[in-house]
Amino acid sequence: MRENLFEEIVGQVLGELPGDLKDALASVQIVIQEKPNPDQVKSSNLSPEDDLFGLFDGLSLKEWPLGRERLFPDRIVLFEGILRKHYPREEDLAREIRRTLIHEIGHFFGLTERELKDRGWD
Repeated sequence: MRENLFEEIVGQVLGELPGDLKDALASVQIVIQEKPNPDQVKSSNLSPEDDLFGLFDGLSLKEWPLGRERLFPDRIVLFEGILRKHYPREEDLAREIRRTLIHEIGHFFGLTERELKDRGWD
């Protein structure tokens, strides 16, 4: 399995976005982390026995006051170890990395879990 698969998929997803969406994401860091820490699990509102594939850490565009400068970068975190554990086949893993990243990008743009589910991005 390719070691740089996560970076490849992130690059593909970002490359497919329209320019205005790509510009909006310019201040968002996309981080690949082995597994979530306890604070990240807690902020996700999942139960401790549930696995977390990704997380948006920051304020969505809907929450941020219009015209105010963002003083800190927002982050999207993909949890490589958890994703690899659940998806050992490369093609399944690639699909889930993409799905998880799009889901977290949706949170940055202010979509709720319900809205993401309605779009098939849950």
